[in-house]
Amino acid sequence: MGGNPTRRPGRILDDARRGLATVLITCRCNPSLICHCRPPRANKETPSGSAQPADAPSGGRQKQRDPFENLPAELLPAILSHLDVKQAARTSVLSSAWRRAWKHSPKLTLDIVAMCGDGGYRHNYLKPGGEELYRRRYVRRFIDTVDEVLRQRRSGGGAVEQLELRFDECHLQQVSSRLYGWIRFAVSSRAKSVRLHVSEAPGVVYGRDRYKLPLQLLDAGGGLSKLDHINLSFVSLKVPFHAKSIGFPDLSSLVLRLATVSTSDLQHMLSNCPNLERLDMDRVYLDDQLTVHRPLPRLLYLRMVDCRTTTIELNANNLTTFVFRGSSAPTIINLGGTSRLCNVNIQCYKLTLQQSVTSLPNAFPEVQRLSLCCTFILPTLRSPLQNAPRFSHLRYLQLLSCIYPSELSSGILPIAYFLESAPLLEELDIKFVSSCKNGGKGPPRRLAQGQLEYKHLKSLRAREFTGQKDQLEIVMHIVENAPALEILTIDPIMEHVPATIDQVMEAEARSLTDIRRRATTFIGGQLLAKTKFVVV
Repeated sequence: MGGNPTRRPGRILDDARRGLATVLITCRCNPSLICHCRPPRANKETPSGSAQPADAPSGGRQKQRDPFENLPAELLPAILSHLDVKQAARTSVLSSAWRRAWKHSPKLTLDIVAMCGDGGYRHNYLKPGGEELYRRRYVRRFIDTVDEVLRQRRSGGGAVEQLELRFDECHLQQVSSRLYGWIRFAVSSRAKSVRLHVSEAPGVVYGRDRYKLPLQLLDAGGGLSKLDHINLSFVSLKVPFHAKSIGFPDLSSLVLRLATVSTSDLQHMLSNCPNLERLDMDRVYLDDQLTVHRPLPRLLYLRMVDCRTTTIELNANNLTTFVFRGSSAPTIINLGGTSRLCNVNIQCYKLTLQQSVTSLPNAFPEVQRLSLCCTFILPTLRSPLQNAPRFSHLRYLQLLSCIYPSELSSGILPIAYFLESAPLLEELDIKFVSSCKNGGKGPPRRLAQGQLEYKHLKSLRAREFTGQKDQLEIVMHIVENAPALEILTIDPIMEHVPATIDQVMEAEARSLTDIRRRATTFIGGQLLAKTKFVVV
């Protein structure tokens, strides 16, 4: 709506053909909120000698009516739901009917930057020693503003459906004295969503402050909470010793970031969330395991990022998406034998070929789309893995892998044995980041043709292809043993700048033209006539 709340915030465009007025309101969240209403009909010319309307001013001109007067009553809450508190307050200049309407906005987004500016203490013009004082005054202004907004809501401002608090990590210690009362107000107002978004300070790894949040505060007493969405960061969750049951019967989404909670307390909480559909945990340091024995029949999405867990045991029969990122893959993954799990994304720093072939098919037997972003440690394999489990339903495989062969002479050809575990694979997207500087010497090697065959593979994409020997070997092997291949895409574009000077010099020395030439020479001649060959 602009930076000046006193200017005319919008335009009214009359359409004589349709008899409609279009009100254009601009704000930061939505560039244009457009609503339509029928303007009041203009009175017909008054015959000479007839009396003027009672509300007509002395000049013979009628008093202009409020153009927002005829807007539908349900439209105002819809507009206010897209605005934060500061923007909603600016709507008071639009119309006398809207003067106090912002206080009834069902969604409260209290952002320290939007309400108090960007925080001038971050700049360097302050005198030495004045930065801390300015910061405390800046946060104090935010606290006082939030207190005043919530005070007005308590005095008849209407129901609150969502409370969202946004500030920086460096403000947490000063704001923590008010958080209990703010969150308590939202829960007592039967809010459906509570979001505590604390932006983390860059470069800070250890010694982070966390707000100690008792779970009974969100529970509203005896499992009467109406919360549908909980999003918390920089908190330490604890179930009181005397609490018999902490439950959230309506909760469908739980997001925790940079939080601490014990395995037993998290299990207690999740066991009383029968309608939970989404569980997202980012750097929630558990006691090496996530275990929930009670069924979670509605859980559809599970994401765990750097949670330091080696055991994941859930009874989630309807889970469809599983995302995991950590230093190493969990040794035990038991999701309750779900048959609907179709999307799995695993990112870890160390994963051997044996682990990926033996443990992952057992953990995700029904997966249809699998993305692995790993550092593969490949052994020297001379023959396919015997009696290994298989991905019997896998159709799409994405390998974003940094390859570290145990012997430089083995190259990355043994990765072909991993593909054997997916007999119905149709689409393969592989990204080459090999530790072998030259990929080995000599002509490309081949496995015996017909030893492995990928009968259903239709699409192959090789990204960050540099034409090294080991990369040529794996692509040539797949092409020669994929009779149904329809399209092969070679993409030599590097997505990231090489990290070391040697890699930079090598990338500059080997031009894209040379890479394309090698791909065409060694791979193009192996393709079937029906296969489309694309070199980016």
